[in-house]
Amino acid sequence: MVLRGACQASMAAILWTCSKAVGSEATARALRPEMVRRLSGLAGHACRDHALVGVRGMRGGTDHHRRDLDKSAENKTLLQSDHVERMMTVKRKKFNGPNNVLCKTCWLAMKDCICSHVRERFKWDRSFIHRIFFYMHSKEFGRCSNTACLAQVPFPFPQCDIFIAELPEDEERLRREISQAPESFLILYPSENSVTFSRLVRSSANDHGSLAAAMQKPRTVIVVDGTWRQTRRLIKKLPSDIPRIRLEQDVELDQLYNSPLRAQPSESRMCTLTSVALMVRELGGSEELFRGMLQLLHVKTETFLRTSSKEWKVKDKGEVDV
Repeated sequence: MVLRGACQASMAAILWTCSKAVGSEATARALRPEMVRRLSGLAGHACRDHALVGVRGMRGGTDHHRRDLDKSAENKTLLQSDHVERMMTVKRKKFNGPNNVLCKTCWLAMKDCICSHVRERFKWDRSFIHRIFFYMHSKEFGRCSNTACLAQVPFPFPQCDIFIAELPEDEERLRREISQAPESFLILYPSENSVTFSRLVRSSANDHGSLAAAMQKPRTVIVVDGTWRQTRRLIKKLPSDIPRIRLEQDVELDQLYNSPLRAQPSESRMCTLTSVALMVRELGGSEELFRGMLQLLHVKTETFLRTSSKEWKVKDKGEVDV
């Protein structure tokens, strides 16, 4: 529009120049319509060329900006991975160093370790056929108040394993595990698209065979472990095509076992080990195994609170674990 207006505004000057060239102003006025048509066409072409250059410039700028964003995200991921690696190196020294101070299983101080006590006290049912993988935030690893680590007592490695999120070696290990049998994996996480295990099994039975066969199929359940804020970010890192499952809604459980070590945002939320115990029961684990896991939580809670001079946790605000 600017170029077109500039051309039209120059008509008087062009008419005066043409009248000098042809020798008569009348002849120049007779030629004016043709001059206007040709100059308008030139202006139109110039506008289109200008717009095309602008669009190309915008596209180039957008591509360049997108490349910058991708590079920035890649650098951020590398920095985060490097930070996690350094953090895990320091934390693992508490378990594997010359002066290891924490038990590798219950994550309590060695002098307060409960593992030998609970192994003697409880007879664990080894008939449970499924595997449990924890996809854990790096800040959770080694915390004395963490409850997910206790699943290693009734389910020793390799039936139970812990993968640290954003730690390259663990991310690669988890990818390899999933690639070997992707159809056997489930993710325990309450979300909009999650379903109960019983509903998933019924759906699978309708598609592929009997309900009994579907129940006996070995599964690997990935449990995301961290604070609720952390798990909302971690769940996005797991493959979206793995089915999400949630616990049954009508579960009645003593409030004592919901989350004895940390506060929860609502009464319906519970700690990781309690969630895993309920899941184990829903996946066919015995009632004895379920009760043993809750008692294991009770023993750790009492030991941790006694040695740290703290009290049983009540509802409060703040960061809480799943």
